[in-house]
Amino acid sequence: SPSPSPPPPPTPPPPSPPTAPPLPLPPAIGTSTISSAISCSSGEWKEEVGWSLSCSDNTTLSGGAPYTSSLPLAVALGATCTLDMTDTSGDYYSYSYGDGWNGAEWAAPGFGQRFSLEDGNKGTKSFVVQVQPPSPPPVPPSPPPP
Repeated sequence: SPSPSPPPPPTPPPPSPPTAPPLPLPPAIGTSTISSAISCSSGEWKEEVGWSLSCSDNTTLSGGAPYTSSLPLAVALGATCTLDMTDTSGDYYSYSYGDGWNGAEWAAPGFGQRFSLEDGNKGTKSFVVQVQPPSPPPVPPSPPPP
């Protein structure tokens, strides 16, 4: 009877994929960014509210009211940002009285900033993006003196 055929030579294991490069380390100070959600509430006349943010790291964003960013906006730490606020009529027939935003407020809590156009047709606010300190814990009341 024919002898059993020898077992086939073992197949070498497939080459393993190259290992993924290690995750980059956090950037050095100077290239860090701070992120913040950006929102603008409506106020009484939301159609008159307009704003445009431009920062020294070339980050820009603009919108109206109400507005809520879908993703947090990342801006370089130390960048100077300028918020241009406008109070304009959105259509031909309505007229903006130059009375500001009527209660609408622009906010970037991650940058520790909140602004509103109190009056007039336009206003500009500038701020530097900095790390916001965590809110301090509540201080326990001191015991009354004896």
